[in-house]
Amino acid sequence: MNIYKSTKNTFFLILVKYVPYTLYSIMLLSLIQEYITSEGANNRLIISIVILSIMFVLLIAFVEKTLKINYRIEGSTLHIDSGFTKREIQISNIQSLMHSNYTGYGRKPGLDIKGLKIMYESGRMMYITPERSEEFIIKLKSVNQKIIIQ
Repeated sequence: MNIYKSTKNTFFLILVKYVPYTLYSIMLLSLIQEYITSEGANNRLIISIVILSIMFVLLIAFVEKTLKINYRIEGSTLHIDSGFTKREIQISNIQSLMHSNYTGYGRKPGLDIKGLKIMYESGRMMYITPERSEEFIIKLKSVNQKIIIQ
């Protein structure tokens, strides 16, 4: 079994991961500051802080799960674990692989704009972004020598 993680585009990571974390942190800190500087206990501020804290923890869990993408070659099957979804492609059904930039067409369980376009099952297409892509291609070709590399 070979496992390949998805490559990650820095801009995408900043946009999807760090910007929301920063915004939530700023909102939470401003609520805490308001609570500290307010006169007496303010139940609405406490409730807001608790709710925002819970939402922040849930956001972190969701983003981390979504950003965890692996491609696993096990026997004659390519397993794609993409966040909350899992897919399988029989390697014998893969017709071609092409180094490509993502153009918005087809499924994209990947976190980068540069990757591989897989054509399989008579015209279906999926765009993936495995680390060590050359090793990945060699492993697929060792299972199915008919794969055309474009």
